[in-house]
Amino acid sequence: MFRKKNFIFNNIPNTDMNVILVTFDDEQLNTIDVSYSREISSEEYSASNPMYIVNESEPEEITISLMYVDSLDRPLQWNDDKIMEIKKWLITDRFVSFIEQDSDYTLYLMCSRIEKRMVLPSMVGVLECTFKPLTSYKYLEYSTSVSVNGSKSLGINNPTDEIYKPIIKITNSGSTSSTIKINSFSITGLGNREVVTVDNLICTVFNNNGLNRFSTCNRAWIVLEPGYNVLNISGNCTVEILCQFPMPL
Repeated sequence: MFRKKNFIFNNIPNTDMNVILVTFDDEQLNTIDVSYSREISSEEYSASNPMYIVNESEPEEITISLMYVDSLDRPLQWNDDKIMEIKKWLITDRFVSFIEQDSDYTLYLMCSRIEKRMVLPSMVGVLECTFKPLTSYKYLEYSTSVSVNGSKSLGINNPTDEIYKPIIKITNSGSTSSTIKINSFSITGLGNREVVTVDNLICTVFNNNGLNRFSTCNRAWIVLEPGYNVLNISGNCTVEILCQFPMPL
């Protein structure tokens, strides 16, 4: 599934851990033991994760092979301390981000199994790591921002076949009496330089201090239809649009 040797897992590059993604001839490897294993169901996490998309079946697991290498990508012998370090990195209590090198897509994975597969007696080989995806989708990251003093229009393309409800960050550059509008959505009463985050999926509005500002808006939530969308923005503000468009794996 992955073609590049480098990746970022849970915001940590693989190079920081001295491992790379590899393909390996299975006939040369011996299974030493299963170092870690657990059952995971993505349904257990659906209620708490707003990116979750209900599927008819559980998403298929993803397996990768990690080789311990030096600075020139030459194989090194695994040892107990290094294996423990990798386990602490990969084993999480939630689904976390996985980004392949040079990819625009993010997957959300949780490690379910780690198996040691080595060439004996050298103990050179791989950790075969199995992950459960949160959904059967990868997510296309997109963000854009615009500063407005008056009115401006902002075009955004939704590449999916479904409506998408973005996260919008608004910084008020005017007074507390200023009204900021984005299409039918409007918000007023924000302090100068106050920043609010509008989550159009779960319908929340909080500022950077965690104060609920739900009552200051008209609750006309923003929806991006499939294809090209235009957001008409008015007021004295900076608006940042944050999207993670779900794309089939």
